[in-house]
Amino acid sequence: MRLPLITPNTNVIHSLEMIVRAQKFSVAILMVFWVFSYSEIALAASIDKQQEGHSYGDCQLKTEPSGFFRIEKLQDKMWLVDPYGCSFFSLGVTGVKFNRFSKPDPVYYENIKNKYQTAEDFFKTAGTRLKNWGFNTLGAWSETEILGKEIPYTIELSLSQVYWRKKTGKTSREFPDVFSDDFRAAVESKTGKVCEKLKEDPLLIGYFTDNELLFVGKEKNRAGKRKNVFLLDRFLSLPANSPGRTAAVNFLRERYDNNFQLFLKVWSTPAVSFANLRENSSSIDGRPSTATCCARLGFNNCI
Repeated sequence: MRLPLITPNTNVIHSLEMIVRAQKFSVAILMVFWVFSYSEIALAASIDKQQEGHSYGDCQLKTEPSGFFRIEKLQDKMWLVDPYGCSFFSLGVTGVKFNRFSKPDPVYYENIKNKYQTAEDFFKTAGTRLKNWGFNTLGAWSETEILGKEIPYTIELSLSQVYWRKKTGKTSREFPDVFSDDFRAAVESKTGKVCEKLKEDPLLIGYFTDNELLFVGKEKNRAGKRKNVFLLDRFLSLPANSPGRTAAVNFLRERYDNNFQLFLKVWSTPAVSFANLRENSSSIDGRPSTATCCARLGFNNCI
């Protein structure tokens, strides 16, 4: 029994400017780069091997089979490894659906029905096309009941949206208070329903916890100018004694060796101590510097 979980390999970004610049690229541009840069690699994968049950990829590298997808270091690089122990380069398409949309499109659905009649006919054609085009993964938001029995797939859990719907009754792209009991309850509620029934499926590559959360955002300061807002700033703007604010203050306390005067050499705040900063709604402002940049990036590692 195993529950596959995928943890992204995060590169270190050495300046806030790089993060902000990265935010400006559209997902569409990144997807085009992804598909056209690696399509030749994917097309080289042997579909015959998959159909014969020997692997789901090209098996350039081989290790011990486990019966599930996993991450393993092979020849000094991190690889996805398929259930047969073969290296796996995942190239997928999101939203492979017959008509399961949050807002059904009647025009799309009528055309699909006229052409394919049934979901089975649609997915038979879709599966053949995906393989012929070099794709080997059903991405997030796909209907996996049919194709998920022959093509590896991923699941998007949208944990933050479960949290926000329970807390406010609506969705939000704002980063949730991941230190709160409410977030823990949201995670346990969603994963208990989804992961339990999929834990024995060898074709499940893993889960995306969320999609496009705002690690860096923009908001207006007192002068009306837009400024960058990072997770540390957001968590320090939470209500007094809230779990997220407490975690952010504890991070700063540890970073500055519990020396509030040392902290004030880098940051400005009306608070007079770390405890005072946690217990009220005092704001905090960090003058642009290497120290504040590293602190903001360092807090991300606590998430």
